[in-house]
Amino acid sequence: MQIPLLPYLIAVNILAFAVTVHDLLCDRKVRPMLPTPIWVVLVCAGGGPGILAAFPVAHGHIYKRTVFRLFAAIISTILWTLGTLTTAGLIHFDVDSLTEALRAPHPVLAAYLVAVNLVTLLCFIVDKHQARRHLSRIPEAVLLGLSLAGGATGGLLGMCLAHHKTAKPYFRWGLPLCLITDLVVLAYLLQAGLI
Repeated sequence: MQIPLLPYLIAVNILAFAVTVHDLLCDRKVRPMLPTPIWVVLVCAGGGPGILAAFPVAHGHIYKRTVFRLFAAIISTILWTLGTLTTAGLIHFDVDSLTEALRAPHPVLAAYLVAVNLVTLLCFIVDKHQARRHLSRIPEAVLLGLSLAGGATGGLLGMCLAHHKTAKPYFRWGLPLCLITDLVVLAYLLQAGLI
């Protein structure tokens, strides 16, 4: 039996919203949150929009324990949206168009990617320097945001070169997810001729 996509996504997002509101309220009061596997299943199942909607409703601040949940929800929303729109036939992915687009020069895109990756790399190195000296740090949301905005390669290099954030699972898993998301979005935009 096939489950219709829209009712499924509505149900998953209502549940993701409820779980996230609960966890944001617990995080603010430093109480235990629900087990991580519940949240991971909801993100993978397409609950990203429900998680994103919970932040303003619960007046959720981006605490250390919830920063990756926010970024994972953004990634989930992007990938599920592209997959759903492609499956529904509303947008098309054409490998031939992508191949042709990759042959053409993209100087503005190349300049942007070089710049955002250099900035991300420098932010990781500076944050490591600041951490060693117990000075003010660059927020993790900034590091993850730069990575998701196209700087994931710079972030991964920063993790390796500066040995920074390597112990944090949400950076070890998050930066490769950012890189995959960046590549998927870039492939869609290039083949559609939007870049």
